[in-house]
Amino acid sequence: MQYYTIGIINLCFNFKMNYLIVSDTHLRKEFDRKKFLFLKKLFEKYQNIIIVGDFYEGYSLTFEDLFKGPWKKILDILKKKNSIYLYGNHDYYDKKNELLIKKIFKIYQEDFSINIGKKTFYFHHGFKFLKTIDIKFKFYLLPKFITDFMIDKINYYQKHKIRAIQYKKNLNKIFLEKDTVKSIKKIKEIFSKRNFWVVFGHTHNRMIDYKEKIANAGFIDYRYASFLTISKTGKIKLHQKTY
Repeated sequence: MQYYTIGIINLCFNFKMNYLIVSDTHLRKEFDRKKFLFLKKLFEKYQNIIIVGDFYEGYSLTFEDLFKGPWKKILDILKKKNSIYLYGNHDYYDKKNELLIKKIFKIYQEDFSINIGKKTFYFHHGFKFLKTIDIKFKFYLLPKFITDFMIDKINYYQKHKIRAIQYKKNLNKIFLEKDTVKSIKKIKEIFSKRNFWVVFGHTHNRMIDYKEKIANAGFIDYRYASFLTISKTGKIKLHQKTY
């Protein structure tokens, strides 16, 4: 884990303001105006923002494509914020565009730890806890036209849509899906003795367990959004909205 001293963090963060944590926005080639307007309003509300992976669909486009397209206005907002970008399996570490990414985000890396109030939070997209086939076989090294075809062939986003519909019907009900259960088990194995929160995404299954100190930010897609906030005292909260 990577910890940052108070002196370094103060260069980036305003401790008097809340933190916003989002994951799995999967910004795509197809511009979604309603998602754009929702993210714009959400990001404008917070000064400290942590994106926990799969920010854009790296299997279909590059960060440079994102920068040049209509999603750029979202990047312009993030550039003005104290924003951290932790890459996921769909937007795996982009060395080619690293300098461009770092013009937008204060920090760009795999994981991040920070003390908020009297609590410590560790953030990771989650592929460390659940190694999906694309990570195992390094699909991110393949040409975009191949991975784009593969995503289309397996109807990847149809699963997003079905989950979004299900969650919108059950906003007050939190249930754990199989991949999240596996991830939680792995988290407990990796961090057998811990007194800090683990926050991840990856499985798109929004959840928060105050006893185990584990939270998943969920995803934002198909008119459904889940995200986390952490107050300046370290109180973490799960939010769900439709847009």
